[in-house]
Amino acid sequence: MTGAPATASCPSEEVALSGGWTTDVSTPIFSSSCSGDGWRVSPRSQFGAHVTAYAMCLQHVVGATVTERSVHIPVAANNTGYREVTCNQGKFIVGGGFVIPTTGVELESLDGDHYGTTLFGTVINHNSSPQVVTVYIECLRAPGMDFIPPQNGGGTLINSGANGTLSASCRQGALLTGAGFSVSDSIAAVVYDFSPSSATIWHMHFKNQSATTMSVGIRTFCLFVA
Repeated sequence: MTGAPATASCPSEEVALSGGWTTDVSTPIFSSSCSGDGWRVSPRSQFGAHVTAYAMCLQHVVGATVTERSVHIPVAANNTGYREVTCNQGKFIVGGGFVIPTTGVELESLDGDHYGTTLFGTVINHNSSPQVVTVYIECLRAPGMDFIPPQNGGGTLINSGANGTLSASCRQGALLTGAGFSVSDSIAAVVYDFSPSSATIWHMHFKNQSATTMSVGIRTFCLFVA
């Protein structure tokens, strides 16, 4: 079952770039995407889990626009799938989102390339029937701003049953817009906090619910004034 969605909105004079969430350790998020002038996330829970949505908003940049593009990732039964979605020329990535159709299907990665134009989505399907996952890329055109190659926060190994934390930051003077992640066994990981902790740092809190060690990684998307 799914719980009630949470939405964070940007002020009318600002532009929504991307977003994130916090929830409880037992509740995965199945949908995270742009919603009008903000960002909406939806939990998969039958118990009415408490969820907080975060929106990253760009202010004081005349002429800034964000375009959302999407791609469907078909995944055969008990298999993995991979697709890329790219911003049009003259735009660059500021964040990404997803919609997962059912339990047993999870994102193993939602991450950007080094050039700031392409988002990669990797999906694993543990079901006995084929599934389709949708991933979104948020593409910004903003006069006087440019993209910084993703700032890698590194990775870590998390033991079975343990909680873990990772963070990645933008360099001094840059603007944080969003983040990407990778998880080696996402079906057994609950990412219960994927949100900004400051104007330059994005963090990720997760729990390994599997019987084995898993690897997790994070990187930020950042802008600077050209």
